[in-house]
Amino acid sequence: MDCLFCKIIKGEIPSTKVYEDEYCYAFRDIAPQAKCHVVLVSKKHVKNIREAAALSAEERSAMMLAVGKIAEQEKLDDGFRIVSNCGKHGCQSVKCGCETSCCGLCTVFLDDVPVLSCSVLAVRAQDRRVTTLEGIREEARGLAEYIADQGADQCGFCNPGTIMNAVALFRENPDPSEEEVREYLAGNLCRCSGYEGQMRGIMNYITWRKANG
Repeated sequence: MDCLFCKIIKGEIPSTKVYEDEYCYAFRDIAPQAKCHVVLVSKKHVKNIREAAALSAEERSAMMLAVGKIAEQEKLDDGFRIVSNCGKHGCQSVKCGCETSCCGLCTVFLDDVPVLSCSVLAVRAQDRRVTTLEGIREEARGLAEYIADQGADQCGFCNPGTIMNAVALFRENPDPSEEEVREYLAGNLCRCSGYEGQMRGIMNYITWRKANG
């Protein structure tokens, strides 16, 4: 099922109304001189939906341009999602492989919960903690070395997303079985290998963890 913003973008709901979710209000086509189709205004800047609807296009633009952390006015380009904002902030580990929420390459932690950053609006991350592989480098180092030891990295494009989800699994379950690992990582795709190298590396890492406390 499409989210509220997808329906606005596709024109499936009228463009003249104001819509909302937990974090913001959404408007469609309020600034004819701009090329953006959807404008987002944080609920921090208005008290209710009536106040948001009463704003003129100029007031909305001024309000959005005043936001410093994450842009609340985005054209329908890559900046609309978390994945591209990661690159803008120097987090090059976050890859975009499919743009359809199918490959797991773009996994990041949003408040310590793994999410697919290609499918999460940047505005939803405002005042929340986004963690990439760069942010858990020391925690992930041992696992990455065990995967590399099995020759499972090859091109390496899928490794960051795989490692992010493996770390999330270990935080939830420090001693998972091989079946549990396969189930948890089922959404992480790799075009180079048959996944057995990754599994050997992960299971060897688990064995090492148990032996070393």
